[in-house]
Amino acid sequence: MSTQDIIKIKVPHQELESSSFFDCEGDAVAKWVAALPMANLGQTTRQLYQALAELNQVRMLPSKRMTLLEKLRAPIYYVTKGLAKHYLNQAIVLAEQPRKVAKLAHTLHLQLATGYTIVATHTAALGNKHSEQSKPTDIIATALHRAITDHCLNMQRHYQLYQPVKKGIWHHLHQFYNLASQHNILATKINDTELGTCTVEESYMRALLMGCSKPNQLRQEDFKNIFQLLTAWTKLCQLNPATSDGLFVIDPTGDKSPVYRELYESELPLHWISFNIRKLVDHLKQLHKNANHAKLNVKDKAHPISQDLLGHLVLTWESMGKRTFIRLNSEGNLGLCIGLSATHHFVSGELSFEALVEEHGVQTFTMQHENPFLKTQSQQLRQKDVWDSPYEANIGQTSVAIESVEFRIREGGDSLEKNKYHSCGVQIVNSSTHGYCVEWPEDGKAHIKTGEIVGLKESHSHNWSVAVIRWVSHESSQHTQLGLELISPSAAPYGARIIHKTGGSAEYMRVLILPEVPATQQAVTLLTPRVPFHSGQKVILNQRAKEVQIQLGDKVNEIGAYNQFEFHRLTGAHTPDSDDHNQTDDFDSLWGNL
Repeated sequence: MSTQDIIKIKVPHQELESSSFFDCEGDAVAKWVAALPMANLGQTTRQLYQALAELNQVRMLPSKRMTLLEKLRAPIYYVTKGLAKHYLNQAIVLAEQPRKVAKLAHTLHLQLATGYTIVATHTAALGNKHSEQSKPTDIIATALHRAITDHCLNMQRHYQLYQPVKKGIWHHLHQFYNLASQHNILATKINDTELGTCTVEESYMRALLMGCSKPNQLRQEDFKNIFQLLTAWTKLCQLNPATSDGLFVIDPTGDKSPVYRELYESELPLHWISFNIRKLVDHLKQLHKNANHAKLNVKDKAHPISQDLLGHLVLTWESMGKRTFIRLNSEGNLGLCIGLSATHHFVSGELSFEALVEEHGVQTFTMQHENPFLKTQSQQLRQKDVWDSPYEANIGQTSVAIESVEFRIREGGDSLEKNKYHSCGVQIVNSSTHGYCVEWPEDGKAHIKTGEIVGLKESHSHNWSVAVIRWVSHESSQHTQLGLELISPSAAPYGARIIHKTGGSAEYMRVLILPEVPATQQAVTLLTPRVPFHSGQKVILNQRAKEVQIQLGDKVNEIGAYNQFEFHRLTGAHTPDSDDHNQTDDFDSLWGNL
């Protein structure tokens, strides 16, 4: 037997004769579970935690242990689902209480996985001597399937919280696969009412798919139905010898997730495994095509999947993305605001949204930086056009003294918006012409999600750039890094409302117009919230009561918590407020200079 064939799995020693919570014989465990105060999540979780930890130290035959674990599995899954609301959708740096709750959920699944690991290893060691009721291989297969599933759930939680996967999880998963392979039970189908029936090999491939999906670029909601989807998709995947084709490869003796084959120039070790997902990619590309055609999310195997997640997975699993720009270690600080609304607020010079879309009733406003939308008519005449200034390359380099201008829109409206939107300073770790890696402050309270729009302002500039959070790495409560991809060095803020064929007028929503990018031949685009905008809609853009009708074209981004559309102006379109014939000329100069 080679060193690669030796199974290396550690399990705790069993030193107790019995459990203090229930009699390990007969239906005692089922009666104990039935008596749990399920309406009291805290008490139920405490009892399950203590009982399971003790059970893993009790000596008993693996078949009996398997029976007890199966009775405890459903209530444990119930409480861990209930615990999730305490640590998901929170600030990226979790407070002490939600951090403890997440650790408790991790421990419960780890203890359950440990119990099943004990069953699998002891059954494998005892062979046919331990049970008169079941085949040893059936017990091993079920136990390995369960252990793989619980470790995968813990792995998913780490990804949702942007944490590194705990050391040893991937090692255990690979060893479980090796053990199943030795006993020829990879194709054994295991019933699972919790997360979907599949074979032992498919439960392992489900973990592989999650691990190679660039999960630190996904949002927490992307994991909502991920288990059910991955379970169905494993049927389109194959594990083969390392010499076979496959985008990813796996070291079954290591402690790492699948890696791109292209990262290895030399010949791979013979004991490595090739992970071929070509059929799955073809399937997802067809789903993505259908989703784009339908302009909405689709269902695969009865489970909904968003266009964003589909686009991300196709890009990730079709080929290895290569970095175009060199990253350099950098020093300095950036001003950063989170979200499209906050970015819109700061791009407009902290002008309230009401002031941006309503010309009338404007009285006073306080602003520290030059606002190109607030110039007097005489000042406008001295420039090419009032709308040009957001795209001036030297907007932050002018030597002209900028005076504060004061006016107010509605009583208290402006101060409320200033209190609502905040920016913070972040330290630059490294940078490229395409983006930044920054250190998120320990006391940062904002809810950070990958795919979220952010505004960036360099210390020497008055101009806000637009970027998107591509990945999050949360190594500890003291070290959280964000990968920011620059979308545009500048933007112009607008209000936009959809023109409905029937019914009343829609409310204005915050949008940003981004200038063209000559290097990539990207035309002028419109940045909008994820809903309710979609391709083909007619939209009215408004800035200081000047309106123009456009039609949204193709969506140019695949993923993210926003939409980015190409668009064109509707010729001859006008609005009820377009009596002033000079308004058309104003917008003509806008389109030519964006």
